[in-house]
Amino acid sequence: MHIRKRSAFLIFCLVAIAAFVLGSATSERFPIVSGVLKLVTPWDSPEIAEYPKGFRRIAFVSSNDGTKQPAFFRPSTGDKKRPLLVSLHTWSGTYEQADPLALKAQENNWNYIHPDFRGPNWTKEACLSDKVIADIDDAISFAIQDGSVDKDNIFVVGVSGGGYTALGVSQRTSHRLKAVLVWVPISDLNSWYKQSRQREDDYADSILRCTSSGAVLDEAEAAKRSPINWISSRPSEAIVEIYAGINDGYSGAVPITHALLFFNKIARMQGKKEDIISESQMMRLLSKEIDVPKGALQGDGRIIFTKSSGKTAINIFEGGHEMLTDYCAQRIKELAATP
Repeated sequence: MHIRKRSAFLIFCLVAIAAFVLGSATSERFPIVSGVLKLVTPWDSPEIAEYPKGFRRIAFVSSNDGTKQPAFFRPSTGDKKRPLLVSLHTWSGTYEQADPLALKAQENNWNYIHPDFRGPNWTKEACLSDKVIADIDDAISFAIQDGSVDKDNIFVVGVSGGGYTALGVSQRTSHRLKAVLVWVPISDLNSWYKQSRQREDDYADSILRCTSSGAVLDEAEAAKRSPINWISSRPSEAIVEIYAGINDGYSGAVPITHALLFFNKIARMQGKKEDIISESQMMRLLSKEIDVPKGALQGDGRIIFTKSSGKTAINIFEGGHEMLTDYCAQRIKELAATP
Protein backbone atom coordinates (compact mmCIF):
# COMPACT_ATOMS: atom_id res chain seq x y z
CA MET A 1 0.00 0.00 0.00
CA HIS A 2 2.83 2.41 0.88
CA ILE A 3 4.62 1.57 -2.39
CA ARG A 4 1.46 2.21 -4.39
CA LYS A 5 0.88 5.56 -2.67
CA ARG A 6 4.50 6.57 -3.22
CA SER A 7 4.33 5.66 -6.93
CA ALA A 8 1.09 7.57 -7.36
CA PHE A 9 2.63 10.58 -5.63
CA LEU A 10 5.71 10.45 -7.88
CA ILE A 11 3.52 10.31 -10.99
CA PHE A 12 1.53 13.27 -9.71
CA CYS A 13 4.74 15.22 -9.10
CA LEU A 14 6.03 14.52 -12.60
CA VAL A 15 2.75 15.61 -14.15
CA ALA A 16 2.74 18.76 -12.02
CA ILE A 17 6.28 19.58 -13.13
CA ALA A 18 5.28 19.07 -16.76
CA ALA A 19 2.24 21.26 -16.30
CA PHE A 20 4.27 24.08 -14.76
CA VAL A 21 6.79 24.23 -17.57
CA LEU A 22 5.78 27.06 -19.83
CA GLY A 23 5.51 26.38 -23.53
CA SER A 24 3.35 26.93 -26.50
CA ALA A 25 1.65 24.31 -28.61
CA THR A 26 3.85 23.10 -31.42
CA SER A 27 2.98 24.75 -34.69
CA GLU A 28 2.92 22.97 -37.98
CA ARG A 29 3.37 24.88 -41.20
CA PHE A 30 1.83 23.94 -44.48
CA PRO A 31 3.10 24.73 -47.96
CA ILE A 32 1.53 27.48 -50.00
CA VAL A 33 0.04 25.66 -52.96
CA SER A 34 -1.56 27.57 -55.81
CA GLY A 35 -5.25 26.76 -56.05
CA VAL A 36 -5.21 24.59 -52.95
CA LEU A 37 -5.29 25.44 -49.25
CA LYS A 38 -3.14 28.38 -48.21
CA LEU A 39 -2.45 28.26 -44.53
CA VAL A 40 0.26 28.80 -41.97
CA THR A 41 -1.31 28.13 -38.60
CA PRO A 42 -0.51 26.73 -35.15
CA TRP A 43 -2.57 23.92 -33.68
CA ASP A 44 -5.77 25.13 -32.03
CA SER A 45 -5.77 28.40 -33.92
CA PRO A 46 -9.32 29.70 -34.48
CA GLU A 47 -8.13 31.33 -37.71
CA ILE A 48 -10.65 30.95 -40.53
CA ALA A 49 -9.33 29.17 -43.61
CA GLU A 50 -10.08 29.66 -47.27
CA TYR A 51 -11.01 26.18 -48.48
CA PRO A 52 -10.24 25.32 -52.11
CA LYS A 53 -12.51 24.54 -55.02
CA GLY A 54 -14.39 21.31 -54.49
CA PHE A 55 -15.03 21.99 -50.80
CA ARG A 56 -18.36 23.60 -50.02
CA ARG A 57 -20.26 24.87 -47.01
CA ILE A 58 -23.26 22.73 -46.23
CA ALA A 59 -25.80 22.49 -43.42
CA PHE A 60 -27.69 19.48 -42.11
CA VAL A 61 -30.54 19.29 -39.62
CA SER A 62 -29.57 18.10 -36.14
CA SER A 63 -31.34 14.93 -35.04
CA ASN A 64 -30.97 16.20 -31.46
CA ASP A 65 -32.67 19.60 -31.54
CA GLY A 66 -33.67 20.30 -35.16
CA THR A 67 -31.21 23.16 -35.65
CA LYS A 68 -29.17 23.59 -38.82
CA GLN A 69 -25.53 22.62 -38.27
CA PRO A 70 -22.79 23.76 -40.67
CA ALA A 71 -19.80 21.89 -42.06
CA PHE A 72 -17.31 21.94 -44.90
CA PHE A 73 -17.87 19.00 -47.23
CA ARG A 74 -16.07 17.52 -50.19
CA PRO A 75 -17.48 14.47 -51.98
CA SER A 76 -15.09 12.20 -53.81
CA THR A 77 -15.13 12.27 -57.60
CA GLY A 78 -15.61 9.39 -60.01
CA ASP A 79 -17.89 6.37 -59.90
CA LYS A 80 -15.96 4.32 -57.35
CA LYS A 81 -16.91 4.56 -53.68
CA ARG A 82 -14.10 6.08 -51.65
CA PRO A 83 -13.20 6.38 -47.93
CA LEU A 84 -14.79 9.07 -45.77
CA LEU A 85 -12.57 11.25 -43.58
CA VAL A 86 -14.39 12.97 -40.71
CA SER A 87 -11.96 15.60 -39.44
CA LEU A 88 -12.75 17.22 -36.09
CA HIS A 89 -11.80 20.79 -35.24
CA THR A 90 -9.72 21.61 -32.17
CA TRP A 91 -10.76 23.00 -28.77
CA SER A 92 -10.98 26.65 -29.84
CA GLY A 93 -11.90 26.06 -33.48
CA THR A 94 -14.99 25.75 -35.63
CA TYR A 95 -15.76 24.04 -38.93
CA GLU A 96 -14.12 27.05 -40.65
CA GLN A 97 -10.76 26.34 -38.99
CA ALA A 98 -7.76 25.59 -41.19
CA ASP A 99 -7.32 21.84 -41.51
CA PRO A 100 -4.23 20.26 -43.11
CA LEU A 101 -6.15 17.02 -43.61
CA ALA A 102 -8.35 18.79 -46.16
CA LEU A 103 -5.34 18.81 -48.49
CA LYS A 104 -4.82 15.09 -47.90
CA ALA A 105 -8.46 14.36 -48.66
CA GLN A 106 -8.16 16.29 -51.90
CA GLU A 107 -4.90 14.56 -52.89
CA ASN A 108 -6.33 11.10 -52.20
CA ASN A 109 -9.85 11.77 -53.53
CA TRP A 110 -11.51 10.93 -50.23
CA ASN A 111 -14.92 12.09 -49.14
CA TYR A 112 -14.34 14.69 -46.44
CA ILE A 113 -16.47 16.46 -43.86
CA HIS A 114 -15.38 19.00 -41.25
CA PRO A 115 -18.36 19.50 -38.91
CA ASP A 116 -18.88 22.32 -36.43
CA PHE A 117 -20.41 20.25 -33.57
CA ARG A 118 -21.47 23.40 -31.66
CA GLY A 119 -18.25 25.34 -32.14
CA PRO A 120 -15.47 26.04 -29.62
CA ASN A 121 -15.46 24.22 -26.29
CA TRP A 122 -16.50 27.09 -24.10
CA THR A 123 -20.28 26.66 -24.08
CA LYS A 124 -22.47 24.01 -22.49
CA GLU A 125 -23.77 22.98 -25.91
CA ALA A 126 -20.21 22.07 -26.93
CA CYS A 127 -17.58 20.11 -24.98
CA LEU A 128 -18.82 16.54 -25.62
CA SER A 129 -22.46 17.24 -24.89
CA ASP A 130 -25.10 14.88 -26.28
CA LYS A 131 -25.58 17.42 -29.07
CA VAL A 132 -21.92 17.09 -30.10
CA ILE A 133 -22.11 13.32 -30.56
CA ALA A 134 -25.43 13.66 -32.41
CA ASP A 135 -24.01 16.35 -34.71
CA ILE A 136 -20.99 14.23 -35.64
CA ASP A 137 -23.19 11.21 -36.30
CA ASP A 138 -25.47 13.42 -38.40
CA ALA A 139 -22.46 14.73 -40.33
CA ILE A 140 -21.43 11.17 -41.15
CA SER A 141 -24.98 10.37 -42.29
CA PHE A 142 -24.99 13.48 -44.50
CA ALA A 143 -21.68 12.50 -46.10
CA ILE A 144 -22.92 8.97 -46.77
CA GLN A 145 -26.09 10.31 -48.38
CA ASP A 146 -24.49 13.07 -50.45
CA GLY A 147 -21.09 11.55 -51.17
CA SER A 148 -19.86 8.32 -52.69
CA VAL A 149 -18.76 6.67 -49.47
CA ASP A 150 -17.26 3.25 -48.94
CA LYS A 151 -19.07 2.47 -45.69
CA ASP A 152 -16.39 -0.05 -44.75
CA ASN A 153 -13.84 2.76 -44.63
CA ILE A 154 -15.09 5.60 -42.45
CA PHE A 155 -12.35 7.35 -40.47
CA VAL A 156 -12.63 9.90 -37.66
CA VAL A 157 -9.54 11.98 -36.88
CA GLY A 158 -8.96 14.66 -34.26
CA VAL A 159 -6.00 16.48 -32.77
CA SER A 160 -5.83 18.25 -29.39
CA GLY A 161 -9.42 19.27 -28.54
CA GLY A 162 -10.42 17.34 -31.65
CA GLY A 163 -8.64 14.35 -30.11
CA TYR A 164 -10.76 14.84 -26.99
CA THR A 165 -13.88 14.72 -29.12
CA ALA A 166 -12.56 11.75 -31.12
CA LEU A 167 -12.16 9.74 -27.91
CA GLY A 168 -15.81 10.46 -27.13
CA VAL A 169 -16.90 9.48 -30.63
CA SER A 170 -14.97 6.21 -30.32
CA GLN A 171 -17.15 5.27 -27.35
CA ARG A 172 -20.59 6.58 -28.36
CA THR A 173 -21.01 6.85 -32.12
CA SER A 174 -23.97 5.06 -33.68
CA HIS A 175 -21.99 4.47 -36.90
CA ARG A 176 -19.74 1.58 -37.82
CA LEU A 177 -16.29 3.11 -38.14
CA LYS A 178 -13.14 1.60 -39.59
CA ALA A 179 -10.82 3.58 -37.33
CA VAL A 180 -10.52 6.56 -35.02
CA LEU A 181 -7.10 8.24 -35.07
CA VAL A 182 -6.64 10.33 -31.93
CA TRP A 183 -3.80 12.83 -31.59
CA VAL A 184 -2.61 14.42 -28.31
CA PRO A 185 -6.03 14.16 -26.65
CA ILE A 186 -7.55 15.37 -23.41
CA SER A 187 -9.34 12.52 -21.66
CA ASP A 188 -10.17 13.93 -18.20
CA LEU A 189 -11.51 17.48 -17.81
CA ASN A 190 -11.07 17.54 -14.04
CA SER A 191 -7.37 16.75 -14.37
CA TRP A 192 -6.89 19.12 -17.29
CA TYR A 193 -8.61 21.94 -15.42
CA LYS A 194 -6.10 21.62 -12.56
CA GLN A 195 -3.17 21.31 -14.98
CA SER A 196 -4.34 24.36 -16.93
CA ARG A 197 -4.78 26.38 -13.74
CA GLN A 198 -1.21 25.53 -12.75
CA ARG A 199 0.01 26.69 -16.16
CA GLU A 200 -2.25 29.77 -16.09
CA ASP A 201 -3.73 28.69 -19.43
CA ASP A 202 -7.00 30.14 -20.69
CA TYR A 203 -8.23 26.57 -21.18
CA ALA A 204 -9.14 26.43 -17.49
CA ASP A 205 -11.64 29.26 -17.99
CA SER A 206 -13.20 27.56 -21.01
CA ILE A 207 -13.61 24.32 -19.01
CA LEU A 208 -15.44 26.35 -16.35
CA ARG A 209 -17.70 27.93 -18.95
CA CYS A 210 -18.76 24.62 -20.48
CA THR A 211 -19.27 22.75 -17.21
CA SER A 212 -20.10 25.21 -14.43
CA SER A 213 -22.29 28.16 -13.49
CA GLY A 214 -19.75 30.14 -11.48
CA ALA A 215 -16.07 30.36 -10.59
CA VAL A 216 -15.93 26.89 -9.00
CA LEU A 217 -15.56 23.84 -11.22
CA ASP A 218 -18.56 21.52 -11.25
CA GLU A 219 -16.53 18.31 -10.98
CA ALA A 220 -19.52 16.05 -11.56
CA GLU A 221 -20.38 17.82 -14.82
CA ALA A 222 -16.72 17.81 -15.89
CA ALA A 223 -16.61 14.06 -15.22
CA LYS A 224 -19.75 13.57 -17.36
CA ARG A 225 -17.97 15.26 -20.27
CA SER A 226 -14.71 13.33 -19.86
CA PRO A 227 -14.25 10.41 -22.28
CA ILE A 228 -12.19 8.47 -19.74
CA ASN A 229 -15.47 7.98 -17.87
CA TRP A 230 -17.32 6.75 -20.97
CA ILE A 231 -15.34 3.55 -21.41
CA SER A 232 -17.39 0.37 -21.12
CA SER A 233 -16.45 -3.29 -20.97
CA ARG A 234 -17.73 -3.70 -24.53
CA PRO A 235 -14.77 -4.13 -26.91
CA SER A 236 -14.50 -1.44 -29.57
CA GLU A 237 -15.65 -2.45 -33.04
CA ALA A 238 -13.42 0.24 -34.54
CA ILE A 239 -9.66 0.45 -34.50
CA VAL A 240 -8.68 3.20 -32.05
CA GLU A 241 -5.12 4.51 -32.36
CA ILE A 242 -3.99 7.09 -29.82
CA TYR A 243 -0.89 9.21 -30.50
CA ALA A 244 0.90 11.49 -28.04
CA GLY A 245 4.12 13.49 -28.31
CA ILE A 246 6.63 12.81 -25.54
CA ASN A 247 7.21 16.55 -25.01
CA ASP A 248 3.54 17.42 -24.61
CA GLY A 249 2.90 18.84 -21.17
CA TYR A 250 6.39 20.34 -21.28
CA SER A 251 6.18 22.23 -24.59
CA GLY A 252 2.45 21.75 -25.05
CA ALA A 253 -0.81 22.07 -23.17
CA VAL A 254 -1.78 18.43 -22.57
CA PRO A 255 0.36 16.02 -20.50
CA ILE A 256 0.67 12.55 -22.02
CA THR A 257 -1.00 11.06 -18.94
CA HIS A 258 -4.34 11.78 -20.64
CA ALA A 259 -3.49 9.32 -23.41
CA LEU A 260 -1.77 6.79 -21.14
CA LEU A 261 -4.54 6.62 -18.54
CA PHE A 262 -7.26 6.36 -21.19
CA PHE A 263 -5.46 3.39 -22.76
CA ASN A 264 -5.00 1.75 -19.36
CA LYS A 265 -8.68 2.10 -18.54
CA ILE A 266 -9.59 0.49 -21.88
CA ALA A 267 -7.36 -2.49 -21.03
CA ARG A 268 -8.68 -2.68 -17.45
CA MET A 269 -12.36 -2.44 -18.40
CA GLN A 270 -11.94 -5.21 -20.96
CA GLY A 271 -10.23 -7.48 -18.44
CA LYS A 272 -6.82 -7.37 -20.14
CA LYS A 273 -4.63 -6.56 -17.17
CA GLU A 274 -1.55 -7.83 -18.98
CA ASP A 275 -1.90 -4.92 -21.44
CA ILE A 276 -1.87 -2.19 -18.79
CA ILE A 277 1.07 0.23 -18.94
CA SER A 278 2.94 -0.25 -15.68
CA GLU A 279 3.71 2.53 -13.22
CA SER A 280 7.43 2.15 -13.92
CA GLN A 281 6.88 2.46 -17.69
CA MET A 282 4.65 5.47 -17.15
CA MET A 283 7.20 7.18 -14.94
CA ARG A 284 9.97 6.59 -17.49
CA LEU A 285 7.80 8.15 -20.18
CA LEU A 286 6.85 11.14 -18.03
CA SER A 287 10.47 11.77 -17.12
CA LYS A 288 11.53 11.21 -20.77
CA GLU A 289 14.01 8.54 -19.72
CA ILE A 290 12.82 5.87 -22.13
CA ASP A 291 15.15 4.72 -24.90
CA VAL A 292 14.27 5.54 -28.50
CA PRO A 293 14.39 2.41 -30.67
CA LYS A 294 16.53 2.73 -33.78
CA GLY A 295 14.72 2.94 -37.09
CA ALA A 296 11.27 3.32 -35.57
CA LEU A 297 10.31 6.14 -37.88
CA GLN A 298 6.77 7.48 -37.93
CA GLY A 299 6.26 10.21 -40.48
CA ASP A 300 8.54 13.02 -39.38
CA GLY A 301 8.70 11.71 -35.82
CA ARG A 302 9.98 8.57 -34.12
CA ILE A 303 8.07 5.99 -32.11
CA ILE A 304 9.31 5.88 -28.54
CA PHE A 305 6.72 3.56 -27.04
CA THR A 306 3.85 1.50 -28.40
CA LYS A 307 1.36 -0.88 -26.86
CA SER A 308 -1.96 -2.40 -27.90
CA SER A 309 -4.97 -3.96 -26.24
CA GLY A 310 -7.50 -5.52 -28.57
CA LYS A 311 -8.27 -2.97 -31.27
CA THR A 312 -6.93 -0.06 -29.22
CA ALA A 313 -3.29 1.04 -29.50
CA ILE A 314 -1.19 3.82 -28.02
CA ASN A 315 1.89 5.30 -29.67
CA ILE A 316 4.17 7.81 -27.96
CA PHE A 317 6.30 9.63 -30.53
CA GLU A 318 9.20 12.03 -30.50
CA GLY A 319 7.41 15.36 -30.73
CA GLY A 320 5.07 17.68 -28.91
CA HIS A 321 1.45 18.82 -29.04
CA GLU A 322 0.87 18.09 -32.71
CA MET A 323 -0.40 15.75 -35.36
CA LEU A 324 2.05 14.20 -37.81
CA THR A 325 -0.11 15.00 -40.82
CA ASP A 326 1.76 13.04 -43.48
CA TYR A 327 1.90 9.96 -41.30
CA CYS A 328 -1.79 10.28 -40.40
CA ALA A 329 -2.80 10.38 -44.07
CA GLN A 330 -0.54 7.44 -44.87
CA ARG A 331 -2.03 5.48 -41.99
CA ILE A 332 -5.54 6.08 -43.33
CA LYS A 333 -4.42 4.78 -46.73
CA GLU A 334 -2.93 1.66 -45.12
CA LEU A 335 -6.03 0.95 -43.05
CA ALA A 336 -8.35 1.58 -46.00
CA ALA A 337 -6.44 -1.05 -47.98
CA THR A 338 -6.93 -3.61 -45.19
CA PRO A 339 -10.16 -5.66 -45.15
